[in-house]
Amino acid sequence: MINLLPKERIRQINAARQNTQLLRYVLATAITLGLAIAIHAATLGLLQSAENSNLVTSEENQKRVENYREVRKQSEEYVENLKIAKSVFDKRTPYTDAIAKIANTLPEGVILQNITLSPEFIGKPTTLTAKANSYESSIKLKDNFKNSNIAEDVSIILIGNQGDGEIVDSNYPFLVTINLTYTKELLKPLGGDQ
Repeated sequence: MINLLPKERIRQINAARQNTQLLRYVLATAITLGLAIAIHAATLGLLQSAENSNLVTSEENQKRVENYREVRKQSEEYVENLKIAKSVFDKRTPYTDAIAKIANTLPEGVILQNITLSPEFIGKPTTLTAKANSYESSIKLKDNFKNSNIAEDVSIILIGNQGDGEIVDSNYPFLVTINLTYTKELLKPLGGDQ
């Protein structure tokens, strides 16, 4: 092919082609850069949204943790109370059985005025005060305790008529004070392993 165009014109056409090519490269670079910026902006927006969501979730979890701490504290107190109750039940003294044994020992016509029961009193002298409807019932009270297996070293301290500022019960005019020592049999359960 013969080129009839002047050299200057050919140079300008070549320059125009190169300019067009450069313009395409610049536009492609601008589009690529714009897409990269858009992708980074979208990623930043997503990360910011995720961070905000995580902060809200973290605050909610902190509130739940505080609530669970209170529940945990209550459960620990409950467990501690159960341990205390278990130790009490493991070491419990069958006072109802002891009272039933003492009541079975009382003769007719005698009522207890006061009684103190504790494991510390086993094997140690203590006093028992009762009211009786007759002198004979008072003596029988001492004899019943002496013949039982729940007391030993039984002795009468006082048998007398009520008076001296006390309210007199006409059905039980005699006041009886007995000194005795409870045995271990008193605190053994009734009908169980003895």
